[in-house]
This record gives sequence, structure tokens and C-alpha cells, in this order.
Amino acid sequence: MKRWKIILAFAAIFFAGVIAGGVAVIRIIPPPFGPLPDAAKMTAHLMRKLKSDLALTPDQEAKIQPVVARATEQTVAFHHELSARIRTAIDSSDLEIEGFLDAKQKAQFESLRAKRPHLPGEP
Repeated sequence: MKRWKIILAFAAIFFAGVIAGGVAVIRIIPPPFGPLPDAAKMTAHLMRKLKSDLALTPDQEAKIQPVVARATEQTVAFHHELSARIRTAIDSSDLEIEGFLDAKQKAQFESLRAKRPHLPGEP
């Protein structure tokens, strides 16, 4: 019976470390390019850069623009999908951790959760 308790304690410590590490990464390491702009702004910026750097002809610009627009729309969609998956993983682990806590610890844990930084796109 003691062995089971030791394993459970190590598992709880491990999951608490995972959560703390995730929060530290979100808080300490800023996003590399700041918040992700919308797809239309990204497309316009990339097209200006390509047009300027490559001296695109109007015909080339017309052919390249839909490719860039599609790529930026996919990038924004991937970003939103990843943020949602991260939120789901964090919420799931939070519920699991709460199962190991007493009432006082749960209240403290909720306080810690309230102070946790939000992912991009969260309220």
C-alpha cells in the first residue's frame, strides 16, 4: 500500500511541475512576433515585401497573391487550433490535480489559476 502512495505522490509532483513549467514558459517567453495579426494584414504585409524585394510584375503579383492569402489563412487557423488544444490540455490537467487536493488547497489552486496568464485569443 505504501508503494502506491509514493507513486501517486510522485505523479502529482510531476503534473504540478508540468503545469508550473507551462505557466513559466507562457509568462517568461514572449511570443516571437507578438500577437498574431489577422490573415488579411499578414497577406498585405507579405505581398508588399515580395513586391518590393522581387520587383514583381502585376501579372506575377496577381498569381502569387492567392497563394500567400491561402498560406496566411492556414497559419492563423493553425494558431487558433493550437491555442485551443493547449487550453484543453491545461484544463484537463487542472481538473486532475484538483482531485488530489483538499478543500483549502483547491481554493488556493483556484487563486493560482486566476493569476495565470491567458493564451492569445482568450478572454
